[in-house]
Order: sequence, then structure tokens, then C-alpha cells
Amino acid sequence: MVSAAVADLGRGVDVVIDVDPGLVMALDRERFEQIVVNLVGNSLRHGKPPVVVRVTSDGSTGRLEVRDHGAGVPAAAQPRLFTRFGSDNPGSVGLGLWIVGQLAQAHGGEAHYEDVAGGARMVVTWPVPD
Repeated sequence: MVSAAVADLGRGVDVVIDVDPGLVMALDRERFEQIVVNLVGNSLRHGKPPVVVRVTSDGSTGRLEVRDHGAGVPAAAQPRLFTRFGSDNPGSVGLGLWIVGQLAQAHGGEAHYEDVAGGARMVVTWPVPD
């Protein structure tokens, strides 16, 4: 599911996909793919390769991480990342990350940004059913 979602986006760019092989996800496939496409698209537009997509679970919570190796997000812009029309980038409407947040909430989860050295990491978590 993740590989298909990023196949066209990552063409010619270093995109690394790491999915826990035993992971079972009870998520709407199209919505999850939209989350992946939005996050990877942002990383390719605003960050630097490689873009690393990782999907893991600790048994109770699923976790999608999309990390790039660019400059990261300025501290002043971080609070607006997942808000509607929250982007101040030219040519961006500011709906992509808001949609990610809405889709995460629709699955009982959340989306957030983690500041990491040498890049940005967007994270989506959701509950894993028993």
C-alpha cells in the first residue's frame, strides 16, 4: 500500500520505504494512501533526499513517519503546520497537512511534526485494534 502510494512521487528521487512486515492495518486504504502521498509530496517539495517512509506498530499504536533531510520547519511555522491554510510558502494553499490531520483524526489518530537534526519528520499515529 505504501509503495504504490509513493511510486510516482519518488520517481528518480531517493525514497526509502521501511514497513514492519508483520504489521496489520485496519485503515481505509484510499485515505491512508492520501496521507502518505501528501506527506511524501511535502518532503520532496520542501526537503532534501533521501525521504524515508517508515511504518511500525508497538501493538497498540500504528505509526507512520515521513522524514526528509532538508532544513526542517522554522519554529515560527510549526504551530500552523496542520491548520487549514496554514502555509506561508509561495504557491502553496496550505491544505495538504490539514488534510493529513483530518484523515488521521478520522481513524482515531493524530498527526504531528517532530523537529529532528538535519531534517523534518512528520508523524501520523492511529490505534491498532485488538
